[in-house]
Amino acid sequence: MSSDKKPQGESLIELEALRARVAELERARAALERTVEALRESDERFQLAIRATSDGLWDWDFVTGNEWWSARYRQLIGYTEDDLPSTYESWASILHPDDRERTFEAVRLQFEEDRTHDIELRLRTKHRGYRWFLARGAIGRDETGKLVRMAGSIKDIDERKQAEISLIVAKEQLEHLLETSPVAIYRCEPGGDYPATFVSNNVEHQLGYAAHEFIDDPQFWWGHIHPDDAPRVMANLSALLEKDHHTHEYRFRHRDGTYRWMHDEARLVRDADGNPLDVIGSWIDITERKRSEEERRVLEAELRQAQKMEAVGQLAAGVAHDFNNILTVILGNAELLLPMLRPGLDEGAADAAKSGLEQVRSAGQRAATLTRRLLAFGRKEMTRAEVLDPEGVIRDAEELLRRLLREDIAFEVNAAPDTRCIRADAGHVEQIIVNLVLNARDAMPEGGTLSVRCANADLDEAHAAVHLDARPGPHVMLVVSDTGIGMSEETTEHIFEPFFTTKPMGKGTGLGLATVYGILRQTGAHISVESELGKGSTFRVYFPAVEDEPANAEEVATAEGSGGDEVILVCEDEEPVRRLACQVLRTAGYTVLEAENGRHALEVAAGHRGPIHLLLSDVIMPELDGRKLSQEMTRTHPGLQVMFVSGYTDDVLDSEVSRGKGTDFLQKPFTPAALLQRVRELLDHP
Repeated sequence: MSSDKKPQGESLIELEALRARVAELERARAALERTVEALRESDERFQLAIRATSDGLWDWDFVTGNEWWSARYRQLIGYTEDDLPSTYESWASILHPDDRERTFEAVRLQFEEDRTHDIELRLRTKHRGYRWFLARGAIGRDETGKLVRMAGSIKDIDERKQAEISLIVAKEQLEHLLETSPVAIYRCEPGGDYPATFVSNNVEHQLGYAAHEFIDDPQFWWGHIHPDDAPRVMANLSALLEKDHHTHEYRFRHRDGTYRWMHDEARLVRDADGNPLDVIGSWIDITERKRSEEERRVLEAELRQAQKMEAVGQLAAGVAHDFNNILTVILGNAELLLPMLRPGLDEGAADAAKSGLEQVRSAGQRAATLTRRLLAFGRKEMTRAEVLDPEGVIRDAEELLRRLLREDIAFEVNAAPDTRCIRADAGHVEQIIVNLVLNARDAMPEGGTLSVRCANADLDEAHAAVHLDARPGPHVMLVVSDTGIGMSEETTEHIFEPFFTTKPMGKGTGLGLATVYGILRQTGAHISVESELGKGSTFRVYFPAVEDEPANAEEVATAEGSGGDEVILVCEDEEPVRRLACQVLRTAGYTVLEAENGRHALEVAAGHRGPIHLLLSDVIMPELDGRKLSQEMTRTHPGLQVMFVSGYTDDVLDSEVSRGKGTDFLQKPFTPAALLQRVRELLDHP
């Protein structure tokens, strides 16, 4: 036996150690196989996850510098593996310039604070331009804390982002539309007081209140609706729960204190089960439309009034014309008979006859006054328009007006000294003032204050829009106001109608204000009325102003005697009137030629040898009227003077006289003295 042979026990130990090492290697090999299998399975899951996700993945190894991009990543941005941005700088170059600053800041904070960045940004793709992506990233460190890698993902959110942008733009456009729109939008809860939950900001442009004021105070809306409209609005909203839709109009108090008319359209929104969910509505200011409707209503009322006045005026003028012919005969003969009655053998009978004739004359004069009022109402009375100082007219009438008033009425007159001039008939202006003052007096049975004043007034288009006869421009305003009993709205609508009166039977004719209306239309002026029961009335008359100055009053000398020896042709189709005029003129010494109509007058003139100095003619006659007769006569008799006599005249005759074509006019009924005076004046001062 060799001397270096190991003991059997030692060999056994080594064998056991070897066996143990082999077993350990087997276990290690098995563990390695399991690890490899696990890695394989993990890689399969990872690859499967990469294929399944719509996100693009990337990894950046800071130690080795290796970068990895998933196929989906490359697909999203459109680059191949050869031209894929593989460095931080190249990746930054495809980042939208507007997104770089905030993206770099997010990465910096991630490095400093181990944050996971999550940011929306735009990347320039290879073929589709810039697109929006959601980029997420996380960092990895080794056991020493050293930064070793960063990995993350990108998700294409371009469609969602574009939709958000479109929504933002649409919202901005809607907000702009609401800000500039005349329609305010609101939302409120159905039922109860309908508290508002949303009101568009443009409500401030309409009503002066901020939108939040409607929301902060549930009673704010109700507190500003006109009290007369609130019950109707509440009833409409209650009905909305059944109808689902309602429109109504009501007044709402603006912040400045005025009420604005609002058109409110409300719709009920229900949920899927049909239960009331919201009330969506809109407001629009319709104040101007309402004002236009009111102006149209006033104009229509004025037009109806004018048409009514015109129709009745035509009738009144016709009646007055015939009546004036009768009154001319009555008054004329009464005037002629009175001087013939002298105390004689039967003094008592003469006195009785004289008294009777005076009563006939007085009654005739009252009837003549009534017909003149009818003519003025019908705008058929002859006018002598001249430039007037209205202050002077008022001052001249002041004493008369004071005599018309009772002691319990305080009378105030205020005529501005710088008042513009007007063109009108002085008698008509005085008649307007007197009629308005008498009307005011009768409206104050227990006394009060009555004032008359005049001042300049400049009327604008707005005023003319609501007054049928008004024209914009400089005017003179005559104001008559009282503190009397006032009138209701219904009464005010009828006060200018002929024969309309609120006085007891026998206390008034109902022609006073109708006459004023007729005169004003003939003058080119117009009138407005403000009145309320228990608070008096105010009448405002507007005369168009003129720049001319009033003419100086000149006394016209008249002949000492009222008669003469001139030749006068009298043409009148009413025989009693013609006979009266011829008798008066012949008695005064004139040579008188008679004609019963226009044709007859031409024949009489043609058969007369010698001059004819004056044609005294009626206006309205059959076949040939007075105007045409005068035209024929003045052609054949140069220097012929013409005086028209009529119960009324038309506008054509009025324009002839006002132009001063050697004509004059005598209104029926006339007295013998008035006839002789006017004939003498015309012959002496043609």
